[in-house]
Amino acid sequence: MKNVSGFDLTRLMCGSEGTLGIITQIIVRLVPLPPAKATLQAIFSSLDDAAITVSAIIGSGIVPTTLELMDRVVLDVIRDYGGAEFSDKADALLLIEVDGEEVLVEEQGKRIESFCKERGAIEVQRAKTPQDADRLWQARRTAFGAVASLRPNCIVEDATVPVRKLPEMLKKIVELADKYQLKIGVLAHAGDGNLHPLIMTDLRDKDEMARVDKALDEMYEEAIAMGGTLSGEHGIGIAKDRFMPLQFNRSAIEIMRGIKRVFDPNNILNPGSFL
Repeated sequence: MKNVSGFDLTRLMCGSEGTLGIITQIIVRLVPLPPAKATLQAIFSSLDDAAITVSAIIGSGIVPTTLELMDRVVLDVIRDYGGAEFSDKADALLLIEVDGEEVLVEEQGKRIESFCKERGAIEVQRAKTPQDADRLWQARRTAFGAVASLRPNCIVEDATVPVRKLPEMLKKIVELADKYQLKIGVLAHAGDGNLHPLIMTDLRDKDEMARVDKALDEMYEEAIAMGGTLSGEHGIGIAKDRFMPLQFNRSAIEIMRGIKRVFDPNNILNPGSFL
């Protein structure tokens, strides 16, 4: 049912990171599972080609339910971890799913396969059975565990940029890793332009952490300059509080603080966070 009556308090509460109240009950709406699904995995010898393919898929009007990207750093860690095997030429992987009516899914699957091959994919696999699909998902499911096992700590960031800017942002992250001598892998919900740079580090190493902070400063400055945001999913919390002025002017921040004072005059809800 359409409803634009009053303020959208639901979205306000959902985006408040616990600073405005506590949710004690949630009512959700269930939707039927789609009748058909296509799962594809494409391997590229160039990270840039993979990113350009993402833009092409989204630009064509296809809206995948899944469009995940992993770069070579992550693929190498997964390979060493025993999570999956890839070609030695693999520089990036795309995991793509579309669902819906069977005829439409079949047609979109073929188009996506063509998009990948035309833009440099060295290998494209399409699942024929649910077991095949599960196998193609194995690398993505393994990724976080594999990366987290490499160093004592893994800092997971959440910068988001317009999809058309994805190739540029990926290049920037690679440059920052080289500039500050850091090991950074990239997982991305690429269809949304939502990147998760995975910084493999040791919080006890003060010199390395200073370099991590400098890399983050540049990364978020670049994301905002591209028309992006500080967070696509994880929120601001405490860790990204210092970056808020990059995206919001003082007036906008004061409006948010004013809303918090209305809901929480005693500042007992998630005190010390970004507001």
